[in-house]
Parts: sequence; C-alpha cells; structure tokens
Amino acid sequence: GEMRDNIYEIVKDTVYKYKTSNPFEICKKLGIKIDYVNYGKAIILDSKIIKINKKYTEYSRYVLCAHELGHAILHKEDCLNYFDDSNTLEKIEKDRQANLFAAYLLFEDDGEIKFENMNSDMIYKFIESHLHEVI
Repeated sequence: GEMRDNIYEIVKDTVYKYKTSNPFEICKKLGIKIDYVNYGKAIILDSKIIKINKKYTEYSRYVLCAHELGHAILHKEDCLNYFDDSNTLEKIEKDRQANLFAAYLLFEDDGEIKFENMNSDMIYKFIESHLHEVI
C-alpha cells in the first residue's frame, strides 16, 4: 500500500541523510533526548524526549528507540498523548506505522523478511519477539 512504500522511502531517506541506521545516533542528530526510566516500555513526549524502560537489554532498547523515533518522524505534527492507553483505530494505525519504521530501519537488510506483506499484528509480533528484559 501507499503508506507502507512511503515509510520505506522515509526510512531510506533518513538513513541517507544522517549516514546511519542507528536510532540512537539519529535521535542525537535530531536533538531528541533519551531518558531511561523504571516504568512502561517506551514513550515519546513532544517529539523531544524518548523514555525507555531500563529493564530491557541493550539490543531491545535499539528496537524500542527505533519504534519511538518512527513516531517522532512520521507523526510529529500530531504528537498525541502517549500516556493515553485507549486503543483507538488511529493509535493502532500509528503504532503499526512506527513498527514498520523500526522494522525497515533495523531489519530490512536481511532480505528474508518482506514487511510490506505483513498485517499490523504480524509486524507487532515480529517487533515484540526482539524485546528481552535483562535477566
């Protein structure tokens, strides 16, 4: 679909522009601050601060950071209140887009996975499968 191809292009442009696919590096270049906290999973506030729960492994933090960066880049005009836990269709769609952004940013190179054929549930499960808590 159009938005999916669009997200792929946005990711490619982002990587080209900032010369890296490391979400933490991109955040630094965009002036987005990273905070580690003891609650939740990860959220972004005003496209300025990403809060990531420090219970996750370093690898998982990349995935969470990439997802929140997706919100910052794709949805910056309408930063909703991410404390809002209601699963409105709009929020579900935005999360799907942010998952797709993270998937393209971090996992596209292995050529095996074709994200554009995945529905939001499959993408969600794929992203979740990469999240591990520090033992």
